[in-house]
Amino acid sequence: MSFSLPAADASVARFESIQSIPPATPSDNTPVRLLWGRDPYLRSRLLSAIAGEAANRRRAVSSVYDPLLSDRLVALSVEGMGHFTLDSRALNGTEELIDCNLPLSQDGASALIEAEELTERRRAVASEIGSIGRAIADNKRLLATVAEKIADYHALRSRAERIARRIPRGDGEEVTLPIACRGEDGKTVLRLPFSSDTRVIGLQGIYRLDSLFLTALADAVRERGCRRVILTNALTDEVVGVRLPSCGLCYLADAPSDRRDRQLSLRRYLLPHTTEQRRAWRNLALAVGALEGHLDRRLAEYRTIAKEEEALRSSLYSESRLQSFRKRLLIDLFCS
Repeated sequence: MSFSLPAADASVARFESIQSIPPATPSDNTPVRLLWGRDPYLRSRLLSAIAGEAANRRRAVSSVYDPLLSDRLVALSVEGMGHFTLDSRALNGTEELIDCNLPLSQDGASALIEAEELTERRRAVASEIGSIGRAIADNKRLLATVAEKIADYHALRSRAERIARRIPRGDGEEVTLPIACRGEDGKTVLRLPFSSDTRVIGLQGIYRLDSLFLTALADAVRERGCRRVILTNALTDEVVGVRLPSCGLCYLADAPSDRRDRQLSLRRYLLPHTTEQRRAWRNLALAVGALEGHLDRRLAEYRTIAKEEEALRSSLYSESRLQSFRKRLLIDLFCS
């Protein structure tokens, strides 16, 4: 679960990709601590407590969130302390294990069985969400092929190449970070993995010209050997931004107004197009919209199950025991 960030990007965050394989264990000597136990929600709250204590002590913190429950932490990197994760799939035998299994209440056995049943239901819905995300990505790729026919792609790529020529050549390193997911209202939730020092250029495009531009820009800086960070949607792996660390720039689709330094309109690259091309676009866009509506319904179902599961698991142990465990854990980590 290694993820390194520049010192200037102290307190930053991103999502975990729902499409990805288990994250690799860091190859350096950075300590990795796995919080393990039966209750994923308790372990996430403990991660939040660690992050809060680290912030109080002015340690840089990088956070990774669950794309299906956008406020739920799944991993942390804390300056001077190493990595903390809930993901047991990347175990190689060198991690430090932190046992987060609290003793159950007297009637906890039957409640635990019910909680495990909810866990299985939640995992089944998560698997379906992953399939829907892949279907959306496939349809958006088809939309991009239509967009190429109604846009001046040569001029769009020339603009991207001019930008790339102003970027210092580097070691060619490319990092992919999922930063976007869908919130409860169907709107995009962003976790921007950089500090406010980075200038954000928002992309204003129709007919997916913003996606075409980002693809062209990523290709151009890749060919030039520039360092770049490809920013994606955690549910579909769609590219939503390209960050250029060497010059402190980020080109971002649907950039929030409070983080956007300026807007780049791409409408000028739209060519006259036929009724047939508009119809092809509209039909594909309707298909994407239907899939996104289906995705939102499944996300709502997932979050409802998760809420029930969390409430049930929270009833398995006393609050005083939880507070005592949290306090002892923070003392062990920060005062030993």
